[in-house]
Amino acid sequence: MKPKTKKQRAMLLMDSMRGHFIVSQALLLAIESMESRTKIEEQEPSNVADMQLLLDEVFPMYKPVHEIHTSKEWLQNAKKM
Repeated sequence: MKPKTKKQRAMLLMDSMRGHFIVSQALLLAIESMESRTKIEEQEPSNVADMQLLLDEVFPMYKPVHEIHTSKEWLQNAKKM
């Protein structure tokens, strides 16, 4: 059955492997961004801790991809392309 509303489409996406991957990526990149802020109050540590919990326990899919793409070896090979 085709979803009739944007919300239904979004809910189907959220329940899919792709949806989990996208949320995982968003959490990881948001955590990195927040932790890079210079002032501790701008880092929102309690939000980061909750986001880390979600990333680790519910949406871990993107972590290995990110580790590969940020490794020195991968970055060196990417520069050669």
